[in-house]
This record gives sequence, C-alpha cells and structure tokens, in this order.
Amino acid sequence: IFAGESTNFTISASFFDGTPAKNMDLKVTESVNGKTSSIKTDREGKVVFNYATSFGENSYYPRHETLTVTPGSIQSKVSEGNGYVYVFGPRTGIKTTSDQEGSRAKFTAEVFEVDLGDINRGTGMESRGKNLAGQVVTVTIRKKWWEKLENGTYYDYVEKITRPKFEYKQHDDQILEKKETSDVNGLVRVEFDMEKDRSYEVVISAYDRDNRRVKGYGYFYYYEGRVDSNNDRTSTPTLTLNQKSNRFSLGQTVNLKVEQDGSGYTGNQDSKYLF
Repeated sequence: IFAGESTNFTISASFFDGTPAKNMDLKVTESVNGKTSSIKTDREGKVVFNYATSFGENSYYPRHETLTVTPGSIQSKVSEGNGYVYVFGPRTGIKTTSDQEGSRAKFTAEVFEVDLGDINRGTGMESRGKNLAGQVVTVTIRKKWWEKLENGTYYDYVEKITRPKFEYKQHDDQILEKKETSDVNGLVRVEFDMEKDRSYEVVISAYDRDNRRVKGYGYFYYYEGRVDSNNDRTSTPTLTLNQKSNRFSLGQTVNLKVEQDGSGYTGNQDSKYLF
C-alpha cells in the first residue's frame, strides 16, 4: 500500500491445544512509532485490527511496517505474533544513471509511475510502472571541494628542511537550479563540464499527485589522470614491464619503463621515485 492508506490485520489467538482464546486481551505494538493499542478477541479467538499508515517526508521507502501482538495480561505466558505490510511513499519514482567522459559529466534520470498491481496480485515484486512523459522536475547541482591554505611551517626531520604547513577549508556551492520536463520517454538528461579536483552532486526531484517529493542522485568527481571507460590512457605516470610475466630469476635484468599519456615519462629535476 501507499503511505497514508490503511489495511486490516486479522489476528487469531489460541491455546497450545488449538482451543480459541476467546475474550483475551491483546496488546498491539507498531514498529514505526512504538504506539501500542489494546484489543480483545471475540468468541472465536479472533479480532480485526485496522492499521493506518502515515507518510514521513524524511523516511526511506519502500519499507516494512510491522505489528507485534502480545498477550495483554502479565499473567499470560509470554508469546507473540508478528505481521507486516509493505509501504511505499511517493507514487512517482526516479531511477538515475551517471557517466563521465573526461571532464564532461552526463546524468540521466528516468521518471516513472509506481504501480503496486503485481505485488498485490502476488505475481511479482516489481513496482515500476510506465515512464511519465511531461513530468516537471527540479535539477540542482552542487560543487564541493577543499581549499588548501598555507598556515605556518614545520620542520621535516627526514629531509632536514623547513616545509610550509597547510590547513583545508571546505566549500559547498550550488552552481545550478533549474526546472526541466521529462521527454516522451520519461527521460531527463543533464550534461555539464567539471573543474579539476572538484566533486559534484546532482539532485533531481519531483512531486507526485499527492504533492509528495521524490529524489534521485548522481555523483561525479574529476581529477587529472582519470581513466575513462572508453580510454585506457592516463596522464598519471605508470610503471610497465616489457613482457607479460612479472616473474624473474636472481641476477636477471628487468626491463621496465615509466609511461605517461602513452609515451615515455621524462620527469624533471624535482621528480622523486619510490620503489
């Protein structure tokens, strides 16, 4: 069901020999808020409990909401029964995918209707319905990074020199917020260029017919030397062997090279190597 709807639980109580526990006091505890209710079974040891759900703006959906039933009398031997209902929040869903080519970020969102038909018919657990064309969404992009600031000096006892000391200041800036409309296939596409050594968060949000907000997220980071999925070249120097095997005998010469961007790496007078 969707949050805000209600459902009935039929509770049956009996003794160990199967005799109905008629007119027995029971306590019902709700998992979401800990609320308790007192109920009593009928002559057949049964009682119907109406459970009303509510929507939580900051809650994670879908989720199981559970009822725990225990005897209401402390004289009764402790035993309990449990039942749950699968609760969905917004009636609209968003699925996101992220891709990156160098400094170019590509973000795609699919906006769709949440359909509980298969779940309630018992024919499947898929809740994704048809894609929603013409759905208005809000796209927000935030840029985050740490700024390196010099703050005094310290003595390096290994190198025996004085080095500058740094502190780091965090930045979190909103660089874009705009309205978009999903196309005929229910898709929203966003592309943007990234700065080096910056991370980006993309948030896409929409409201369903009950004015409930749903969100989708995408995350990106660009740095020099990043290897793209369609390009195995990197600007970071890498150590490579001139043969497939990396097993050698004592005294054998190892021919290796350092490459950068597919060619030999020359470095400079300040380059240091750790083996």
